[in-house]
Amino acid sequence: MTRYGASHFGKTLLWATTEVYAVYSLTEFIGLSPVVAGITFLSLLIWSAFCDLAVGYWLGRTADSTLPNTLMRWCAVLSAAAFALSFAPLGAGPGYAYLALFATALFRPLFAFADVPHNGLLRELGTCPAEWVRLSMLRLYSGAAAGLVLSAGGMLMLAGEADPAQFRLFAIGIASLGVGLFLLSPPVRPDGVTRRGGRAIAVSAVTHGSVLMVLAATMSGIVGFSLMLKLFPYLAKFGFGDLGWAGRAMLAVTLGKLAAIPLWYWLERRLGASVGSIIAYAVLAVAAALIGRTLTIGLPLDLLLGMFGAAMGGASMLSWALIAQAVEQVEAQFGGSAQSLLFGLFTCLSKLAVGLGGTILALGVGWIGTDALPVAGGLALCLTASVMGLAAAAILATILRPGYAGLRPGAPASTTKRARVLIDEPPRLT
Repeated sequence: MTRYGASHFGKTLLWATTEVYAVYSLTEFIGLSPVVAGITFLSLLIWSAFCDLAVGYWLGRTADSTLPNTLMRWCAVLSAAAFALSFAPLGAGPGYAYLALFATALFRPLFAFADVPHNGLLRELGTCPAEWVRLSMLRLYSGAAAGLVLSAGGMLMLAGEADPAQFRLFAIGIASLGVGLFLLSPPVRPDGVTRRGGRAIAVSAVTHGSVLMVLAATMSGIVGFSLMLKLFPYLAKFGFGDLGWAGRAMLAVTLGKLAAIPLWYWLERRLGASVGSIIAYAVLAVAAALIGRTLTIGLPLDLLLGMFGAAMGGASMLSWALIAQAVEQVEAQFGGSAQSLLFGLFTCLSKLAVGLGGTILALGVGWIGTDALPVAGGLALCLTASVMGLAAAAILATILRPGYAGLRPGAPASTTKRARVLIDEPPRLT
């Protein structure tokens, strides 16, 4: 468990830095226009996302028990090296900018090959819904700790005017710490990659109604979260005149995540992960709308950013528990292995949602203009994120409607081991 938490901490350092600063780096250091940067960012994430899906499907069918661990460790090292090169060119001139852009493209597939086997450990290390929720909590605590490091580094290294040399040093430090901790990951269980499923189980798992609802809700919510996170550096530069504000905003978001973890655990124990997720997405909608309104009247944002962080933490924690329960129930129904495939699909769609959030931001900035960002432009983008939160809550609520006949992942879970029962209310199977 300690190794899992440490490795997730290291992995999150790499991914969170990319999530927050990638579009900004493409525009400010590599020299792309906001629209081209958004399209580039989305294209790279699409490639990374389909790598996730392909790796997940492949691992679900292979009998080679050593390959996932080999991929996870070697690709972690290579992706960290590409990550360090991707932020800020090594020198002046288009050649260096092209090198940084190539490293940005290379990071995505390399990270996918390390990420998919590691994500499957969530289900392998737990044996029942209660344990998957606790593992999701561990992921959230580790991710929040990574956010603290990221925000502290942002405040120390990026205060004032943006300097490519400082940004490069910042990226090298994050890459070194991230890969060192990622390599502490526990190994994937040999029986977790034994060939037990084929195309039939793959099609049945992916097209199941409840699985599709969980994935669609998660994707919609991530678009909202991603849009807000990527907005911070632009607000920092064009609204507050200090890029270090983005680091302070990330600190407030991270503290909100940490403070709300016990509340989300309490809600999940009593209402289930589905209802808890609906509440988290509703909080996202309210927080994003209030942040946008507050920008127009110039009041402090700290408490609202903490509220946004609480929503982000709850949605992340409970969505991982939901997908683990969906994997367990799909395998029980169809009698084959779906772990690697569904976790790969989950991260695939999550990355597409992150890319879509970045694209919406870039198009919005290009259309609205940076001069309007602190006021009307910021409000419009925040309201867009709010709508995505409402959509996620509405999609997930369909699973709970009376008469629904599909799998119902996320009902209040017992602590009974998987060999006996999965949830207190037996799932209704189509």
